[in-house]
Amino acid sequence: MFDEALAEVRMRGLWDIHTHLFPWVPGSGFQSFAFFGPRRSVAYHYTYGRVFAENRLSDKALRRYGKMSLVDQSDYLIAELKKGGQEVCEASKGLVTMAHNLGIKTGSRCLGDIFGDWVTLFESMSEAEYVDHVFDLSPVKRVISTNSIFSRAEYDAIYSKPDQMELWDRKRFGFALRLDELIHKRKKDGTLKAEFAQLAREMGFPEAAGDIRKSKTQKATLALVRHWVAEFGAEYAAVSLHGSTRFGKKNDFAVLVLENAVIPACVDAKIPVVLMPFVRRQIKPLHLNAGDVVMDGDVDGLIDFMSRHKEAFFLVTPLNGNHHNALVMGTRALGNVCLWGHWWINLIPVTIETQMKERFQNLGFAHFGVNSDARILDQILYKFDHYFHILKRVLVDDALDAQALNGRTPTKKNFVRWISTLQDHERVFGLSKGPTNPFTLATAG
Repeated sequence: MFDEALAEVRMRGLWDIHTHLFPWVPGSGFQSFAFFGPRRSVAYHYTYGRVFAENRLSDKALRRYGKMSLVDQSDYLIAELKKGGQEVCEASKGLVTMAHNLGIKTGSRCLGDIFGDWVTLFESMSEAEYVDHVFDLSPVKRVISTNSIFSRAEYDAIYSKPDQMELWDRKRFGFALRLDELIHKRKKDGTLKAEFAQLAREMGFPEAAGDIRKSKTQKATLALVRHWVAEFGAEYAAVSLHGSTRFGKKNDFAVLVLENAVIPACVDAKIPVVLMPFVRRQIKPLHLNAGDVVMDGDVDGLIDFMSRHKEAFFLVTPLNGNHHNALVMGTRALGNVCLWGHWWINLIPVTIETQMKERFQNLGFAHFGVNSDARILDQILYKFDHYFHILKRVLVDDALDAQALNGRTPTKKNFVRWISTLQDHERVFGLSKGPTNPFTLATAG
């Protein structure tokens, strides 16, 4: 029954509301940021993070890896993964699921042979054909890309050029703003570091580079965020938070940026504020994008902070599993907070299943299901299938419990509604439009 319901939902198509994906448009500035295919899928931090950890590579070896070509990196990683035999790591399982969903025979075949067939398939198609093929096979029909306006490479190639933005495939790719640099790239005196100050000037907001503790800098930063929200038609604005953030401290840079720029801009545009607590970046730079770690942080202060800003609607996805229960209760207690998805390292079955059960049993459907956080297009071919496999286990187990306890039996219609509600982007984004009253009083006839 669940499988029939899922097939119906898949046919309707889903939105993946948090990705790092770019459209493939030949000749465009964003062509070089559109990643897809077998070699990109293998040479990703999910995979090389595992290989680095297993092999305890020396700094010299890590530097050598960083200088390799994409072909050499992917070949090296596949050779290392083959040594492990049957895939137990989610990253390795994901690679096999991607190949399987692309129609490649898997079974008991060697991972190297599977990868070889995947490369052959990829090379037999044009880039545009391959992108269309992935979307055709996936339940995802539209993705939202979180665009980093303070990435020098992205800004020069895309955001600084209006003609480039006109080429963006808005049917398949939506926009969201990622604004981490406004918080994390400041000097001790509150000013933006030189590289990012220069970008603010080039954007036409030179005073946004100043000391964020000063009113004129706050006003300029608000104007900058409002500009890019309008320019993109952004569907939300997102920031990740460092564990050192102190929400009760007036001069904390994160608090100043959120309260004086991000939150008012989002409230004006009636879009959500996405918060991702707590991460520490690049503790081991030679591990590249696998060099970040989870942090403990002031989750109580975060909940208090969101309670003070009832005008805003917050989507929150915690990285530290120890904060999950507190944020479940925060979602219950506050009408302007919603837990959503499972960020980054939490996109593994054991965490998704545990957290989803807790959310269901405490919140019903007052949370959002999953988003892929994909940077490689092919990843949408496995992340949703793995998620639906877990969701089936969670919902069917719950249904069996109900049947044993009170005789209640779910129908296919129930499962369709449950799956659809969890992934209903309109429901979640609609909450940022303001308080709603779902109840109507019937008058006696």
